[in-house]
Amino acid sequence: MMLARSVIRTPSGQTLHVTEGVGLVGTRDGVVLPIRAGDTVICPPGEEHWHGAAADAFMSHLAMLEAADPRRTAATPS
Repeated sequence: MMLARSVIRTPSGQTLHVTEGVGLVGTRDGVVLPIRAGDTVICPPGEEHWHGAAADAFMSHLAMLEAADPRRTAATPS
């Protein structure tokens, strides 16, 4: 059971790094894994997943998305 979580997403690829607390990361097929401070989770492009805090804990994390076009960055206009 979780306290809060994201919706199922399929980004171009996402890396999660847990900075504090305890959480869960899960996939569309039902696999759910615990994550803790210091853990890094790599979700490859196309993998449907969600992540969030555990029911009895908080979690802070950094979420980094892969660029769909590696030639573009946040500073490059579309």
